[in-house]
Formats: sequence, C-alpha cells, structure tokens
Amino acid sequence: MNDEPSKAQLEAARMEMAESSRKSHEDNALKPFLNQQQIKQLDQWIKKQNDPRLNRIEAVRRLIEIGLLIEIGLR
Repeated sequence: MNDEPSKAQLEAARMEMAESSRKSHEDNALKPFLNQQQIKQLDQWIKKQNDPRLNRIEAVRRLIEIGLLIEIGLR
C-alpha cells in the first residue's frame, strides 16, 4: 500500500492553494471598496456566470459596465 499522494491529488492541492492565494489577494484589493457581504454576493454572481476564468476583479468590471449601460439606456 502506497501512502504517498497521487499526481492528481498533488495537482488538486496545488490548484486549491493557488485559488486560495488568488482570492486572498483579491480580498485585499477589494476590502477598501466592498464589505464581506458584498464580496459574498459578488462570489455568488460569479458562480452564476459559468465562466471558470472569471475572477472578482473582472466581475466588478463587468458589473460596472452593466450598470453604466443600464444608466445610459435610461436617459
């Protein structure tokens, strides 16, 4: 019996650590502008987009763009 992790397990752990680090960095970038509840809502919106490459910073850009398009359309 081999107690060493498989390559797939190591890769999954590496990806999880990278994702955690990325989210921590994004949290630090967004903390001056968004509270924890807003970040949670942002994460929920991201999940609904079905785009695995979408990160928090890009999501904020998209939401601003959507808001501006709506604002312009209402005038």
